[in-house]
Amino acid sequence: MSQRTPLAALTDGLDPSSCVVVLDGERPLGVYSPRELCRDETDPLAPETVGDLTPERPLVVGATISVESCLERAFDDDERFVAVVDDTDRLAGVVTRWQLLAAIERGESAADVVELLVDAPE
Repeated sequence: MSQRTPLAALTDGLDPSSCVVVLDGERPLGVYSPRELCRDETDPLAPETVGDLTPERPLVVGATISVESCLERAFDDDERFVAVVDDTDRLAGVVTRWQLLAAIERGESAADVVELLVDAPE
């Protein structure tokens, strides 16, 4: 998703359980839930584009970090979404705290976080 994408173009049809990743080239700038993308039309200072929402850097981890370490970082940074990058710093995918907790429940705390991605590279 480009920083110039209007928020109005995003809100229709988004799955409430999904997320939107904002990229600068292939570098993650932010990860947002559909609720965070809703624009208050009555507020003249409300953000208009996705780029207006990206004042902070998202939590980004390497693909080989363990599930347990990734979850600790997500809780420490109070992040629901974690961007996972490959060894060339390209976005590999996004995991949620829920996915991380579920993996720990399955006994996969030492697994690489990249294994939780649906289309994980081999």
